[in-house]
Amino acid sequence: MPTNPPNITALPSPPDPNDRSSFNVRAYPWSVAQQTLATEVGAVAANVFANAGEAVTAAGTATSKAADAVAAAAAAAVAATSAVNSPGTSGTSTDALAVGLGTKAFTMQAGKDWVPGQPIVIAYATTPTIQMSGVLNTYDKATGAATATMLNATGAPGPYSAWVISIGVAAANGVFKLPKPGSRGADAMLVKADSGNWVDVSSGSFVQTIDAAANLGADWFVFYGNSGAGVVTLLGTALPPGSMLIVQCDGVIISKQIVRMAEQVLTLRDEKPAGAYGDAMTGGAWVQRTLNTVVANSIPGASLSSNSITLPAGTYEVQGSVPAWNASVHRSRLQGGGLGTFLYGTSESAAGSSTSRSMLRGVFTLHAGAAAITLHTYSNVNAAAGYPSNQGVSEIYSELHFRKVA
Repeated sequence: MPTNPPNITALPSPPDPNDRSSFNVRAYPWSVAQQTLATEVGAVAANVFANAGEAVTAAGTATSKAADAVAAAAAAAVAATSAVNSPGTSGTSTDALAVGLGTKAFTMQAGKDWVPGQPIVIAYATTPTIQMSGVLNTYDKATGAATATMLNATGAPGPYSAWVISIGVAAANGVFKLPKPGSRGADAMLVKADSGNWVDVSSGSFVQTIDAAANLGADWFVFYGNSGAGVVTLLGTALPPGSMLIVQCDGVIISKQIVRMAEQVLTLRDEKPAGAYGDAMTGGAWVQRTLNTVVANSIPGASLSSNSITLPAGTYEVQGSVPAWNASVHRSRLQGGGLGTFLYGTSESAAGSSTSRSMLRGVFTLHAGAAAITLHTYSNVNAAAGYPSNQGVSEIYSELHFRKVA
């Protein structure tokens, strides 16, 4: 720690050779004062040297810390660049964007982990309170090109060209809380005033109409979802319960972006009481199999009645497992429903009191008004369609699983 230098005592009046009357009186005190002066000057010199040493040490420390600070700043800059350029959901864009609602197109870093449907926030780097938030529509991982529908915007309109991009926050149910929530159970044309709304179908099956693009104008959009039990068709897309999409308009073209398409499935079984055998199979004949239990059904219009399956028009994937016991050879097939030809399962053998399963897999298309579908099996000898496990619970034999794909 530096210290103040010691004081130097003031010298007495020096002897004057021209004043002989005072010369002798002043000479002695002057000579004695020189000795004191030498001592005090030495003390000052020692103090100055010590302070100079401490100053050199402090300067070295300051230089080292300054270098450390520069290195830390450089490392932070590298880390920031690495974070922007690494996979994840952060980035930047230099595209000129005006602050506002609707669809925005921009380019950020390539190779990110963005997925369409994720919430996104774009904030002006200089003033982060100037920002837009919404839902990502598209992202090209190879080029970084992206589009997003902005549902909220704050700050002066700009445009601005320095944006920081990050993932946003959705509402608790996974859906943005949009203004003017609406619910409907029948068609009411989507018009310009609906822009920015969340439109929910709570009941009914119908075709949703929409006004012309010229009337809707640019930057028009709605979130449209089906929380009811029916199927709603919008812009040629059938929305089963649980589905959601974004509809957008640029004043010329109306487009849609699917956010979530609920799976439509029908799973059926032949369940019998504990200890009961499967259906009797007559040798040399195709026999209709029992289907008596609906395990799952999310296909509106699909049903099971008296072992017959009714499905609405569409394209389906089917998987089935059809057992036989004590059958020399056996096979399964679906028929009816306008399939055109039979849909056959695998050829199997279950000789010598053994059990095996004929596996059904395929894709087929049904047209409107198609007849019901039935499941049949063939065995070349009298057999049973399954041997019981006798475990005190229901026996499960044939199973069919349909998934509507179009």
